[in-house]
Amino acid sequence: MKLLDVVSISFTSKVAKRHVEALNMKVSHIQMMLSRQTMRIMVKLDGTLKLTFQTPDENDSEPRKLNKKLSYMKVKKGPIAEKTKVFYWKPPGFTFRTVHVCSIFMEDLKFHRDILMKYSRQFNKLTLDYHSLKSQEFHSILSLNYDRFCLEKATKLEDLLVSNISEMHIDYPSPLKQVCLFLKHWINGSNKRLEYLEIKLPARSTETQFISIALNGIKYQLAPIDKKWEFLNNRFIKTTVVKAGGYDIRQNDGTIATVTFYEAFPYLRMFVWK
Repeated sequence: MKLLDVVSISFTSKVAKRHVEALNMKVSHIQMMLSRQTMRIMVKLDGTLKLTFQTPDENDSEPRKLNKKLSYMKVKKGPIAEKTKVFYWKPPGFTFRTVHVCSIFMEDLKFHRDILMKYSRQFNKLTLDYHSLKSQEFHSILSLNYDRFCLEKATKLEDLLVSNISEMHIDYPSPLKQVCLFLKHWINGSNKRLEYLEIKLPARSTETQFISIALNGIKYQLAPIDKKWEFLNNRFIKTTVVKAGGYDIRQNDGTIATVTFYEAFPYLRMFVWK
């Protein structure tokens, strides 16, 4: 399927559109991925075609309006997929929650830094699968109060202490001692907006090690097994998340969080009760 140099996207926020246009992005191809719940548009960049915007024609069979502001940016260092899939149709009777994604795949790390420093505040969610930023740059980006942040490469958890992000996913093994330091800083008042945290832990970590290292010096109680957690973004509603083996810890202001450890594929989940 040949490449297109025009993609039709409209934004509820004119400011978001203006900033995206200001990127002067050059795209290699465009993807529109459809499911029963979600329609996602992704543009991938390699400098071949200029991305432009126009209002969908009434006679087109593509969806009439995509009335959501750009919701998140993903910056990735790596190869660009060769195959192109462009869909301009909508299955009859389907309604979609629309998610717009600006997905940047480029080798130029300076470009990455410039994009992040200048445009990150336009997005509610940021996903990074590399980390070549200087500490000061990384901290300035994390301090923008994202709703969601995902990091797929190694970092020091202490670098996340400057953030005020409500949902964080760290998909790279973090040492238990760093987890302990992070939890202690949360207890002392860091990350006031934090509601959910998920951290991958080193392979073969055991619950005994988790208690003796990650919870070292931290007061905790076994969590009740009947607690329920309700995600505010409606991805899950009243999902039971605490089973035997969960641990309640308390922030200095009295806020309680439940920390759970999963041994089969070691990772930590932390739910803050607000």
